[in-house]
Parts: sequence; structure tokens; C-alpha cells
Amino acid sequence: MLAAILLILIATIKVSAAEDTPILETKLFTLLATNCTNIEYGTWKHPLKKVFLDLHVIVRKAQLCNNNKYPVFYLDIGPLGDPDYKVYAKAKAANGGWPFAFVIPGRSEIIYVSYPKSAEPSVEYGYFSESFDQDDFFDGGGFEQLSKELKQGSS
Repeated sequence: MLAAILLILIATIKVSAAEDTPILETKLFTLLATNCTNIEYGTWKHPLKKVFLDLHVIVRKAQLCNNNKYPVFYLDIGPLGDPDYKVYAKAKAANGGWPFAFVIPGRSEIIYVSYPKSAEPSVEYGYFSESFDQDDFFDGGGFEQLSKELKQGSS
């Protein structure tokens, strides 16, 4: 009984610590994604875009990082809800097995998707402290400000 209580307490502490992390200090921008550049998603031609369109994943902004090999997609979670394993599985073929990340500003959440040697996608969740209103983030300059800060950090 005491062991179960301790596990719950440790899990709560880990989640709280993660929620106190600014987005630029998350695993995404400290370990996984460097030299990110914004892409014009509307004109971007890539098989991954068709997967998102077919499965109704609403991508509001996008960046390519790590010499254009690590995409980061900023999502507006619409009426269909969260991306799921169907999205991750179809994205594997479309993206050549390369990993990618979804950032959901309205929930301060990052979804890391990678493809280890097993057939199943590996999905990990992370959180950050900024609380963005999605409309303000996308239309009020939040994305542009984050992009500016990322560029300054990588120069």
C-alpha cells in the first residue's frame, strides 16, 4: 500500500515539474529540434501533408528542424480530437520513418512520435508552462515570437 502511494506521489511530482518548464527548455527544443525554420504549410509539398489532410489533422503552423529532417507541427485540436495511432502509423510511411513532434499550444502539450525498430510507433508526451490561447498563439504573434526566440537561441 505504501509503495503504491509513493509511486503516485512520484508521478505527481514529475508531472508538476514538467508543467513548470518553459517551452524553449523542453526536451523538444533542448535535445531534439535545432536550427528550426518556418515552412509555408499551405504550399509545402510532402506525403505527410496528405496523411494529415486525409485524417483531418488540423495543422496551423509548421517548422522543419535538424537540416529539414525533424518536422514540428503546431496543431489546433479540432472537433475530431487528438491525433491517434492511426495518424502515427500512416505518418511513418509518408515521412520515411523519421520522427516528428506535435505541439498543442492550447493544452501546453508536446507529443513526440518516433519509430524504434518495433512495428509500433513510440509516443511520448511532454508539457510546458506557457498557457497559450490557441487563437492568440496562432493569430496574435505567439508562433512568430517563439520562432524568433528559437532563431536567436540557435545563432
